[in-house]
Amino acid sequence: MDVFATREFSRRARKAGMPSENLLEAVARMGRGSIDAQLGGGLVKQRVEIAGRGRSAGARVIVFWKREEFALLLHMFLKNEKDNLSPHELEIYREAAAVLARLGPDEPARRVAAGQWSKVE
Repeated sequence: MDVFATREFSRRARKAGMPSENLLEAVARMGRGSIDAQLGGGLVKQRVEIAGRGRSAGARVIVFWKREEFALLLHMFLKNEKDNLSPHELEIYREAAAVLARLGPDEPARRVAAGQWSKVE
């Protein structure tokens, strides 16, 4: 399964010093059934390790997961920034997930070509 990230997500992950390997491992855990929190509508919250902090004190990553097709890293926040999404933020991500769920199989490649998403490798 391919893993993509929005431009904003990539910027924040780079700034936080989060290696791609940690992000890919978080998505791989999802595929094995180890999900930290189901948020509904294909949204998942995963804990991701940041060097020197471990997973529990690291980052929280909001992922749109279209099983067997792709995962899109939407948002991240550090555990020391906040504990969880606000109800308003959660509603916004659920609305986005409803749109993402309707994307066709060629859409991720189009989004990468347009510079909106990047492939995580």
